[in-house]
Amino acid sequence: MIKIIGGKYKRSNLVVPTKNVRPTSAIKREAVFSIIESYAYKNSIDLYQNKAVLDIFAGSGSIGLEAISRGMKEAYFYENNPEVLKILKRNCFKICKNNRYVIIEDDVMIFPPKKSLCPVSLIYIDPPYHQYDILKLLL
Repeated sequence: MIKIIGGKYKRSNLVVPTKNVRPTSAIKREAVFSIIESYAYKNSIDLYQNKAVLDIFAGSGSIGLEAISRGMKEAYFYENNPEVLKILKRNCFKICKNNRYVIIEDDVMIFPPKKSLCPVSLIYIDPPYHQYDILKLLL
């Protein structure tokens, strides 16, 4: 298990899939959010209000759920592994009981998603090692 490290749901446990998933560690999540929040503060950017996070290759959902905990309006999770999806859904329901999330069960190479998105202020891409050409994802 891993924990949400900041915000409203701080210290909430998240279930982690046992195979084929390497969740972002608490130290890395804290670093990512510290850098982003610092930049937003210095540049008078409202990172969270009425914005969404797009968590691509979501796995356990730790990044998107961390953003929700810190005040992000919505989270969009891209995941297509059936085993991982079960755990992602469980974690989302635990943290986001009020439907502040959308799980897109599709290949990330099919973009944009069929569902409409609210403005996204954070995109996090963390693909499985050696399974995707990251340059194709970014282009």
